[in-house]
Amino acid sequence: MQKDVTLTCFFIFPLALTPKVIGMAIARYDFSSRDTRELSLQEGEVVKIYTKTGSNGWWRGEVNSRVGWFPSTYVEEVEE
Repeated sequence: MQKDVTLTCFFIFPLALTPKVIGMAIARYDFSSRDTRELSLQEGEVVKIYTKTGSNGWWRGEVNSRVGWFPSTYVEEVEE
């Protein structure tokens, strides 16, 4: 009998690829992305922060299943 490893891989790998949330923030201002690597923000949106190690004050995060870089000056960190 052949074992179906496709289903097993589907459940294992997404967990390993999910970035760790290191903080949360609220968008203070609207920000329109200029390319596909950037994350557009709307004032009041909750942002999951994944990394703060970007250059020139850019952080990586997620809003509504969209992931990208955004200027840290456009958000205010909040306690979880």
